[in-house]
Amino acid sequence: MPHNSNDKRILIVCAQFPPFYPSYGGLARMLHLSKHLTEHNWNVSVCSDIGNVNYGWFGYETLEKKILHFFFNTGKSSFTENKKEPGKLFLLIRKYLSTIQKELLIPDYTVIKFKKIKSTINEAIDAANPSIVLFSGPPHGILLHTSWVKEKYPEIKIIVDYRDTWNTQEIFRKNYFLLRFIEEYLERRSVSKADMVVCASPNGTENLNKFFKGLPKTNVETIYNGYDQKNIAKIVEPLPTSDKVIIGYFGAISDQRSSYRSIRFLLNLIQSHSNFFKKFEFWFFGDIHMSEEQLWEHPAIKIKRSVSNKEALVLMKECTALLVVHTDEKSGNEPIPGKIYDYLASGKPTLAFLPRNSASTEILAEVGNAIILDYQKPDEIMTFFRSIAEGAQKFPSLKPSKLSKYTRENQCNKYRTLLESLLSP
Repeated sequence: MPHNSNDKRILIVCAQFPPFYPSYGGLARMLHLSKHLTEHNWNVSVCSDIGNVNYGWFGYETLEKKILHFFFNTGKSSFTENKKEPGKLFLLIRKYLSTIQKELLIPDYTVIKFKKIKSTINEAIDAANPSIVLFSGPPHGILLHTSWVKEKYPEIKIIVDYRDTWNTQEIFRKNYFLLRFIEEYLERRSVSKADMVVCASPNGTENLNKFFKGLPKTNVETIYNGYDQKNIAKIVEPLPTSDKVIIGYFGAISDQRSSYRSIRFLLNLIQSHSNFFKKFEFWFFGDIHMSEEQLWEHPAIKIKRSVSNKEALVLMKECTALLVVHTDEKSGNEPIPGKIYDYLASGKPTLAFLPRNSASTEILAEVGNAIILDYQKPDEIMTFFRSIAEGAQKFPSLKPSKLSKYTRENQCNKYRTLLESLLSP
């Protein structure tokens, strides 16, 4: 395939991208990279999933006109009209089907439309003539397309981008040995075709180096997601005076013990120390999964509505501290939730219930404004809350010198430098 004088041409293949994906956290990584590259004279094309609901561009509408966009279901760069949100019954059915498909589909739902995705990628390569194709997952089925792309277009550089890793995380692994064996084989084969592997978590990079035996460590790079520097000016403002300690939580949370984001331990403490916790308020914004409503019945617990990322950034300034929870050791090592970066941008202290070996814990410890506690030690947790209520302890302050490392701009600059190094002779 011939190359023109501008080799800065990239095709990004990812399921989650505006305007048909509702969660900003799931699409932000590739959205911001696309924006950054277009601002530095790159020609950017995107292959992504299509849907029935147009959720918009999250404030990045100008990008729509700067990229060439293809959709898996149609292969055409056109948009469907806004449609009505799916009903509760539909969402319930979809939830149970997703549980079934997690075990039966290898590796995920994208395998069902493998041919459609392949056809769309072929069309995009023919139209955009990219020098680099970047495959970003999850869903990890996207990565299976590296093999045929490299075989058909050997001159194209291939990047595999892990927003979350695959077989090195229990949350994505199959329960049955044979299925695990097949998935591990598929992942190794897919990544063996890559010229570069990028991971959003340093712990993920370390685990990938162990998993891909024989893969040179220099081919695996850590590039964080980061926070938007523009948000800092909106957030770092004087805290409104209040006689209560306000702890804010933004995102999905559950009271079920089996959840890796279980808040049950804290709800139980609040109920068992009812009078004491009247000095606090716990604000929950987002997707709240309640199996026992009585656990949530307390004056200190304020269940708020779901809010957009933009609204959340404004609401954070009203909180004394921000809460992050991950209560499963096995799945807590690698992920760095998007809220961690938003919390950094807010400048507010963080109350973290995280595994000690997690990548999130390492970041919070580095920037210095977090209290990190063990959710399995209720006495330790109560000692902390009492010291805060009595004024004997204060939340720590941020170390500004450590913060700039995690801006999206710095991370996108690092990504762009990596891409340009692949184009060097």
